[in-house]
Amino acid sequence: MADSNMDSTPETKSQSGKPSTIRLVIRADITREPPALSAVPERSHRRIAALLVAAVAAVALTWVGISVFKSAPKEIQTPSPQPAPAASEAVPVSPAEPSSAAAKAVTGTEVTLPIGTVLPNPSHSALQTIRGTVRVAVRVTIDPQGSVITATLAEPGPSRYFRRLSVDAARKWTFTPSTSEVQRTMLLRFDFTRAGATARADR
Repeated sequence: MADSNMDSTPETKSQSGKPSTIRLVIRADITREPPALSAVPERSHRRIAALLVAAVAAVALTWVGISVFKSAPKEIQTPSPQPAPAASEAVPVSPAEPSSAAAKAVTGTEVTLPIGTVLPNPSHSALQTIRGTVRVAVRVTIDPQGSVITATLAEPGPSRYFRRLSVDAARKWTFTPSTSEVQRTMLLRFDFTRAGATARADR
């Protein structure tokens, strides 16, 4: 508060008889209060809120985009169909599994398969005389029960020894039975190399 002090001092009359001048002294102490802090404008609050909302929305959109990209199904490539291999009329016959690699002979609706195969058994010394491959083909006639009736040379080859072995082996082959009385025929091919003998059946 402002303090006022009035000092009034009566002056004695001068000798001349005139009254003296009265002096009035006023003392005032003014205390200044510090200015109040200005409040943050309302516009600044709104701007900060808008920036926060925009940041949250950007993060959410980024997360959704990544999730969709990861979950997108990959293109499935369908392999192009491969052409079926051409059927071969000659099918090699394995002595261990004659029925699984058997050749087929069709007579009308009948299918003939070799079920018992016999390979020639040449001597070791005879095999060592071979240069390359000796080939012999034997035509066999099959009865309804599947047994070989006749065996004749179709391709004799250069050696009488291997011819005889081939005919003897062909006569021991057996085939699937047939319900028809018609005789069936099949061509048996025998190949001789230094490693041994192999056989296959042709129609």
